[in-house]
Amino acid sequence: MTKKRREQIRQKSRTRSRQQMLIIGAIVLVGVIAAVGATTYLGRQVSLPEGVSAAYTGLEQGFTSEGYPRLGRADAPIVVEDFSSFACPHCETLHESQIKSLLDSVADGHVQIIFKPVISIGGDYAEDGARAALCAGQQGKFWEMNDIVFYWRSRYSINDFRLEKAAEEIDLDADDLKACYDSDSSEDLLRRSQGEFRSLGLTGTPSVYVDGQKLENPGEVVSVVQAKISQLGSGG
Repeated sequence: MTKKRREQIRQKSRTRSRQQMLIIGAIVLVGVIAAVGATTYLGRQVSLPEGVSAAYTGLEQGFTSEGYPRLGRADAPIVVEDFSSFACPHCETLHESQIKSLLDSVADGHVQIIFKPVISIGGDYAEDGARAALCAGQQGKFWEMNDIVFYWRSRYSINDFRLEKAAEEIDLDADDLKACYDSDSSEDLLRRSQGEFRSLGLTGTPSVYVDGQKLENPGEVVSVVQAKISQLGSGG
C-alpha cells in the first residue's frame, strides 16, 4: 500500500469520526431540549380543588396572638388545635373528613380551629406548603390555600406558575403572594410551631387537641366536638 493510499484511509477515518461525534452531539442536544421542554410542560400543569373559593365564604379568618391561623371567632368556646404537615397524607385525610366537617359549627360560633404547621415531617413540601398557605393568610385566605396545598400534595410541587393560578382562583394578589413565598416572612412562626410540637413531646402528624386535651384518635375530632356542643346546649 502506497503512502498516499494510507493517508487517504486515515483521512476517511478521521472524517467518519467527526461525523459520528456530530451525530452524537446532535442526539444529546435533542435530548437536552426534550428534557427541558418536558420539565417546562410538567411545571405548567395545574388543577385546583372544586369549590375552594366558596367553602369558607362568610367564615371569620384571623390569627391567634402567637400568629397561628385561626378559622372562626376568637371567642368561640371550643378550641380545636391541629398540628399537621402539608406533606402528610393522613393530615390531608383529617382535613377533608374531619376539619371541614366542623365548618357549620364554626359558622354557628361554637368552634374555632387553629392550624399549627409542622415542617419536620414529609420533606421539603411540608415547609413549601406551609409558606404558601401562611402567605395567602396575609391576604386573608389561609384556609382556601390550605385546601389547595393539601390537594397538590400528591400531584405537584409548588412553583410560581401554580401560585399564580391559585391566586387567580381565590382572588389574591399574585405578586404579593410570590414575594412573600420567596421571603423569610414565615420563618419565625414555623420555628415557633416546630418548637411547640417538640416541647409537647409530639412525634407524628396529625396531632389534634380539643380544649387543650390531646385526642388519642384524631379521627374522632368531630364526635368529640359535637359532644362538647351538646354540653354547651344543656348548660353542662
